[in-house]
Amino acid sequence: MLLNRLAHRMFSTSRIGIRLASTILGKSGREYVQREVLAERKDPPSSIFKAESHGQSFVFKRVSETFYDDSLRLAADFPESRRLRMHVDSNDEEKLLIYPYYQNTLLKLLQEDPEVSDAARKKILRQTAEAIQELHSKDWIHIDIKPDNILPNWTCDEEGTKTITDVALGDFDIAWK
Repeated sequence: MLLNRLAHRMFSTSRIGIRLASTILGKSGREYVQREVLAERKDPPSSIFKAESHGQSFVFKRVSETFYDDSLRLAADFPESRRLRMHVDSNDEEKLLIYPYYQNTLLKLLQEDPEVSDAARKKILRQTAEAIQELHSKDWIHIDIKPDNILPNWTCDEEGTKTITDVALGDFDIAWK
């Protein structure tokens, strides 16, 4: 009990910022608990992490100030997009973007399950094309479209057949208006 009070006093910071080594506070006030590393970078703070909040999974990524500002502009242009993976929260102080979590990339999905049905493949391609069309409708371009930047979610039946439930185009590091 005493140790908890001391730890709380030692680690409390501003309302927006890092509160504990493994807890991030978003601009929305929502707390995210850092989990495993999803993509390790040479500079550890720029690694990409899985996070949890209120029983939901998220991804957080520290980015450059330029990319952070561009991401805010992009999200302002597409506030209700279902096909573009936009950040759902952020942290100005840390230049941290918090995204919805997707089960995998299209690249990894096809590597792990090369027998994905034609219907599932068509749905992924259709929704990716809709995402590109949505970007172009507001004069944005994404010049790094590849299977590693297409993010599908799916369900599996008893036989292991995957049904695609959601697809988003992500990684707007190289997107311009």
